[in-house]
Amino acid sequence: MTGCSMEPRNHTAEIDRLKDTIFQVIPHVQRVSIEVNNDFGEELIVTIGSKELYNADEVKRKEVATEISAVSKAIFSAKLPDQGKVHFVAEESTLINAPGAEKTESLLLK
Repeated sequence: MTGCSMEPRNHTAEIDRLKDTIFQVIPHVQRVSIEVNNDFGEELIVTIGSKELYNADEVKRKEVATEISAVSKAIFSAKLPDQGKVHFVAEESTLINAPGAEKTESLLLK
């Protein structure tokens, strides 16, 4: 049988570096949380807390997702997850969000 390894990898260094980079390169970001979900293959999930980006048009959110995709590729390199998404939320000061309150864009990782 072929397939991907089900052993979780440690992405702590990459997550910290990506978080720092997002704060530096994307204006108006108040909160960033990042996780790599291993439930069904690896998926990079970035949550951006910014009222401005949440209320921006879809074109602007896609531009930000494209920028995060490029930065993620550079930082994660060989450990890059297969897929990913960015959740834009209006809540800037807490990790708690109402279910369905996010606007989601896909990351172009592969």
